[in-house]
Amino acid sequence: MFRQLIVIVVFAVLVASTEGDEKNQKQESLQSNKPAAVTAEALPEAIKNFNGMVVGRLVKKDVERGEFVVTVDAVPRVWRNSKAENPKSIVGKTIAINGVTGKWLDVLLLVKPGETLEFESRHDRGDYLTFPGELLRKVAPFDPSDYPELPEEFRGFEGAVAAKVVKKDPETFELIVKVDHVLDTWKNNRAKKPKSIEGKKMMLAGFWQRKEAYHGLKTGDRIEAGVRHIGLRSDHVTVAEFVRKASKESKSKPDAKSKQKDKSTAQGLPAGLNGFRGVLIGSLKSKDVEKGEFKLKLEKVVRSHPRSEAKNPENAIGKEVTVQRVERRFLDVLITAKPGDKIEVLAFHNRPGVLDFPGELLRKVD
Repeated sequence: MFRQLIVIVVFAVLVASTEGDEKNQKQESLQSNKPAAVTAEALPEAIKNFNGMVVGRLVKKDVERGEFVVTVDAVPRVWRNSKAENPKSIVGKTIAINGVTGKWLDVLLLVKPGETLEFESRHDRGDYLTFPGELLRKVAPFDPSDYPELPEEFRGFEGAVAAKVVKKDPETFELIVKVDHVLDTWKNNRAKKPKSIEGKKMMLAGFWQRKEAYHGLKTGDRIEAGVRHIGLRSDHVTVAEFVRKASKESKSKPDAKSKQKDKSTAQGLPAGLNGFRGVLIGSLKSKDVEKGEFKLKLEKVVRSHPRSEAKNPENAIGKEVTVQRVERRFLDVLITAKPGDKIEVLAFHNRPGVLDFPGELLRKVD
């Protein structure tokens, strides 16, 4: 009986000791996971009302609170509605982020201090940014070449470039490209020196509505694309109007003086279509499916794009034009079309003598 009593007392002591240790460990854990803002720096005034993407190394996290702290390495994208005076004022600073909920807590749970996160955030108030619930992911350790910065003289650019694909990010539908040449500048271009981007890398986004074109590209491909730099404080540009593979390194377009000397710009293109961008209808004269090209006898100018430079495209009605660079699914239209069929096509004049098909509209019409 006495021995049984001793056993019970010893067991009770052990249980009490274990509970005490667990309590102490829990308290220590809570102390090491204090609210994120405690270890963060005050936000600079120039980041107030920010909205965009941030990349940084995890310093600390509190999964229960949905908070974390990072040391910022880059601010690669700034949304159009951001009103921050200088988004990059947080680079190098240790800042707090809150508002992580739902499935994103799993990401926060698995990431370790020192690892790199990319996340969307905004500033509503206080000395912290808020996660809006769009993108939070672990990425490779920060490498400046993965987040190229645009030359100041290139900001506000609108036009066309020839470039080489350096890297793809299928999760965000973005490309890193190295620009070979500026092919064209459009009427609303605000860049002071468009050619300042030549030989440099840039981030190309805006493929969510062009997924087929994006999936058709691979690292090493040379492309031609119409692009716009919309957010002047952001380091990404957006695809506009067209993106296509280029078989060879493209050359810059002829300058304005050479156009004035030769109004036809090239053999075989009616003068009225110089600089044309828009939709045409014509009767099919001939086709070469293997080359992805066809000839039309123009019957109607359906509409001109706002950036079209052609002054009198209707002057080309009744004349023949060659349309090239028809690719992938649109080749089916050429395969089934017969001479004499009426064809409606979106076409751009980018190169001497021909119109280019940008991959948007090609169909038979009655």
